[in-house]
Amino acid sequence: MKKMITLLLALLLPVCAVAETLTDRLGAPLHVTENYLSATGKQAYVFDAQVDVPDAQKVSIYAAQLRSFTTEEARLAAESCFAGAFVGDETYFVQEREPSVYWTMHRTQQTLYYESEEMTAGIPRPDGNALWPLSTLTIENNVLENGHVIEAVMEYQGLSEMTTLYEQNENFALYSVMNETGIQMTRHVVGVPRDCTMPLEAARAKADAIVTSFAPDLTRTGEGIRPNLAGTREAYVFFYTDNRYDMPYTFTSDLPFSLNDFAVYAPAYHAVLVLSDKGVEYLQCASPTEITVLEKDVRLVPFEQILSIAKSMLPIVYAHWEANEAFYTVKVERITLGYMRVLDRDNPEQVLVIPVWDFFGCVDKDDGTSVPRYDEPGATLLTLNAIDGTVIDRTYGY
Repeated sequence: MKKMITLLLALLLPVCAVAETLTDRLGAPLHVTENYLSATGKQAYVFDAQVDVPDAQKVSIYAAQLRSFTTEEARLAAESCFAGAFVGDETYFVQEREPSVYWTMHRTQQTLYYESEEMTAGIPRPDGNALWPLSTLTIENNVLENGHVIEAVMEYQGLSEMTTLYEQNENFALYSVMNETGIQMTRHVVGVPRDCTMPLEAARAKADAIVTSFAPDLTRTGEGIRPNLAGTREAYVFFYTDNRYDMPYTFTSDLPFSLNDFAVYAPAYHAVLVLSDKGVEYLQCASPTEITVLEKDVRLVPFEQILSIAKSMLPIVYAHWEANEAFYTVKVERITLGYMRVLDRDNPEQVLVIPVWDFFGCVDKDDGTSVPRYDEPGATLLTLNAIDGTVIDRTYGY
């Protein structure tokens, strides 16, 4: 009998070991409910948040380096966006010297340019021609003398009658208002955009097919509805991030860190697609990346410790609001474990991809007359390094 029990235990132990999830190892709950006030009582912190922990067998640290878009990626993107209605491409190189007080940069810019066969009327150009391409796709790769890629951006503008004129340096050009309003959208897709009959599931499938045709390493991780602002119609907006890591790369609405302030410029590999019944209205894909594993299966801080740090740091991060008369309520609605890029403290020319905890939510301000809300899509209130619990400023990348 003892031998049989021993045999059963020997068989069960490996099963139990395999069954342990990352959630179990971190001691993370499915939901967090917490309420507390700041020291002055002028700010309330309300946690009513689901906790998202990916089903990952391990969590690694990666090194990331920008690369240029290839001509094949450009061709596939053009075919997807123009649906075959495009005319050749144009490649040209620009060499520039950009001196400033702090730095000097010698770079080569390679540009691939596609335009639609269909034309639309606009402000006359210097040659008197008032016809402009209805849609354009531009791919720019900027490379330093040493071969280091500092920027790679692909942008498609599906111009239509819903365009506005933009003047810069006394040069007129058609400019899509989608670039101005595309980032101002609801945090979640609810129903179908007005002026659009395409169901959400169909829009997701179409958007996924377009993006993955030229960027198979990207996965949809965010979505919203572009509002009816500045004369634009409502439309679906989909966000894509890199899928080659042990866990999803977290989508946030924060700007990447600046080109001028650091030795390397490396925002996350991503894409944004605006889609309506008319087709692709706008697409931006940027920062294709080569990645290598630096350290496998790193140890993460237990969730209980992460939550304790977050509760202590949130009042510090938003302490500047204490000087205002209004009463603020910081609401944490989602806590997510994922990846983001940071600068390597020991090597400023290297960019790392590390696991982080993001605390998503919104802020309500009550000044006695109204309750305006700070509520951007993908706005993270706080980001913590999942390895050591330190606070990360997403604007600067460390």
